[in-house]
Amino acid sequence: MRATLKKQEWATIEEIADLEAKIEEIEAAMLENASDYGQLATLQRDLDAANETLLEKYERYEYLSELEDKLFSNQKYDKSLAYARLFIFM
Repeated sequence: MRATLKKQEWATIEEIADLEAKIEEIEAAMLENASDYGQLATLQRDLDAANETLLEKYERYEYLSELEDKLFSNQKYDKSLAYARLFIFM
């Protein structure tokens, strides 16, 4: 179960890295098209959407990290109960 949670965390990290790269590309394109207001408007919409998605991915990563801490940090915790709760949240 822990391996599955780690895979989800890594997938989220990879998505975050991809989104950060996309945001950099959009910002560079905005600088290149500074005088084209139509193109800038389109790029701004793309940037806003990418930033919103990035925020969601950050929140998801934080949630998964906290969930892992809660489920696996306390050895007194019944593992079967922890696994059941993990599936409920996903």
